[in-house]
Amino acid sequence: MLIGAWASLMAWLARAALVLGGADPVILGWATWLRAPDWVAEKTTRHAGFARWRRWLVPALAVSAAVIAFRVYEIPAVQPRFPEASTPPVSDEERATWNSIAKPPSC
Repeated sequence: MLIGAWASLMAWLARAALVLGGADPVILGWATWLRAPDWVAEKTTRHAGFARWRRWLVPALAVSAAVIAFRVYEIPAVQPRFPEASTPPVSDEERATWNSIAKPPSC
């Protein structure tokens, strides 16, 4: 049911299900395949623990890097376009008002 809800959400968002959800079963299956021999043999040493973390950390970092790269390249770089500033011409009355305000007072 959860997979169906996720697939429906991806279809509604118009995202590629293979890119967003297709790699997860492959990576999790690969990690399980790597972990199964140690689990069956009940290896609980520190070395086996470090190897287990390495086996999970490398795929997790790879997926994180792939998602970040996908999101960065998904959004195109666009130069912002600002409207040209158009100011109406200054009338003589406005210029006279400005000149009277801009002059320092005479003592």
